Amino acid sequence: MNKKRSAAKKVIISITAILLAGVMIFGSYCLTLAFRDNIKDKYTMTETDDGFLFTVLKGAVFGKNFEASETEINTYINKKFCGGTKLLQNVRIYLQKDKPVELYGRIRLLGHDLAVQAVCDLTLDNSEGVVVLSLDEVKIGDLRIHDIVKNSILSGFADKNENVDFKDGRLYIKTRYEYHLGDYTLTLRLDRLSADDGKALCKTNSLTLEVLRVVTEFIFSDDGKEFFKRIFG
Repeated sequence: MNKKRSAAKKVIISITAILLAGVMIFGSYCLTLAFRDNIKDKYTMTETDDGFLFTVLKGAVFGKNFEASETEINTYINKKFCGGTKLLQNVRIYLQKDKPVELYGRIRLLGHDLAVQAVCDLTLDNSEGVVVLSLDEVKIGDLRIHDIVKNSILSGFADKNENVDFKDGRLYIKTRYEYHLGDYTLTLRLDRLSADDGKALCKTNSLTLEVLRVVTEFIFSDDGKEFFKRIFG
């Protein structure tokens, strides 16, 4: 009986050792894939353009359609969301008409900068005032990552950016801003967003009409009537 127990223990130990060795080999293989970086030319920006905010404001004055170039958008994203101790170190998106957005970059995980790439579905939700970003086919290095890992990374990114939320596997990026002037509010919101080859086609509401609305509200308010009474008697 003791011999049988001893033999059974040896079998269990052998199986456990084989399983552990398999896990270690598989883990090493995954790490090797994750540390590969064959996309440097994809996320390295050779040109920059700081004109994104000016382009948006210029179009917003009268609420006209405008175009934002890839270079403008990528420069803005990198300055606002990347670098230093942030999760994102480099990001570059490629816009194509009637095709998903391609994303390439580097992220900082466990003290290492790792190459990342994904295909993104980008839509505008006017009712909520957000751009909805769904990432698919996400790879770190050459390693295709599971949705659980992807969602953990995206959730951490959203937690550190006040204008970004994460739920149901998607990022929700705020595109509606409110500016308070006493009891009055000016609103700037994105009303149109679509991808074209090398650019985004956009439209906001008209800031001129927003200012006129606020002025009109003030004129017909009790404060406005009192103001004009003091001036004109």
